Amino acid sequence: MNTNQTPKKKPGRPKITTENNITREQILKTAAHLFMAYGYEKVSMEQVAEASDVTKASVYYYFKNKATLFTVSVSSMFQRITKQTEKLLQNSKGLKHRLYEVTLDHLKRPHIDFETLLQEATSSLTEGHIHEIREAEKAIHEALENVFKQAAKQRRNRRSKSKIACAYIFHGNNDSEQKRINYRIRRP
Repeated sequence: MNTNQTPKKKPGRPKITTENNITREQILKTAAHLFMAYGYEKVSMEQVAEASDVTKASVYYYFKNKATLFTVSVSSMFQRITKQTEKLLQNSKGLKHRLYEVTLDHLKRPHIDFETLLQEATSSLTEGHIHEIREAEKAIHEALENVFKQAAKQRRNRRSKSKIACAYIFHGNNDSEQKRINYRIRRP
């Protein structure tokens, strides 16, 4: 046996490598951009391949059909938006400023009426595809909902401390207790 020969490749798809993952991610980002810019019907697998600088076969290697590509690309886009939104919302500045930053970030991106886009694609999508997209979209809403819940909770805590302090004040506590309560009320 010749030791200089390279071993035969095993049949089937090759293992996913970092390079393959980069190619897949590039296809996903490009596809999402094209779908958001031109709609579902006007975008072909060939256009995605050309814009991604890969072959059409490469696109089909990762995604069995246009509906799957649409679902995964849009879901991935929503996941990226969710991460960016969460990052902006973790800022230590006030709620108003954080929401303003999220709004600015959103307005920087190209827009299309997503519901119209989804309706256009619905005849090609399975219930599973639609569910996957809706779950990814829901994550953005949950990130925003969580920041509002936190703000409401902090506001309630401040109110309840004030109510407790007022109760002590009006029930005639001793002077040292009164001073401690007044101090707590003035603190932010």
